[in-house]
Amino acid sequence: MSSDGTELLDVCGRIEKLTSELYYYFSELYRDMPDLSRLWIQTAQEEENHMFQFQMAARLSKSAPFTTVVSMTHVQQAFDTIIGVLERVRNNPPTWYNALKLAIELEERMSRFHTNSALVFDDDTFNSLYQAMMKHDQDHIQALSRYLEMPTDKGV
Repeated sequence: MSSDGTELLDVCGRIEKLTSELYYYFSELYRDMPDLSRLWIQTAQEEENHMFQFQMAARLSKSAPFTTVVSMTHVQQAFDTIIGVLERVRNNPPTWYNALKLAIELEERMSRFHTNSALVFDDDTFNSLYQAMMKHDQDHIQALSRYLEMPTDKGV
C-alpha cells in the first residue's frame, strides 16, 4: 500500500464527514419537522460510520492492501464538490424539499463514485465492509426518496 492509497482513504473519510455535517445541518434547519429531522440525523450518523470505516481501512492498509481504479484527482473533485455544497447551503438554505432533492442527488453521485472506484482489498473482510458502504448509499437514496414522496400538508 502506498502512501497515496492511505491518502485516498483519508480523503474519502473526510468526504463522509462533510456529508454527515451537511445532514446534521439539515436536521437543525428543519427541526420543526421532527420526522424529517430524525431522518437527517440517522443518515448523518450512517455517514459518520462510513468515515470511521475509511479511517479504519487507512490504519489497516499496510496489512490489507487494495487496488482502485479511481484517481486521487477524482477523489479530490468529490471532496471539493461537497465543500461547495456545504458553503452554498449555509449561505442560502434550501427548502426542505430542495434539501431532500440535493441529498438524493449527492447520494446518487456518491453511489456511482463508490461503484466506479471499486476498491478491491486483498482481504475479503474489507471487501465486505466496502460493499456494505455501497449498499448504505442505496439505502440513503431510498429513505430520502420515500420521505420526499410522502403526502404532506407542508408547502414545498
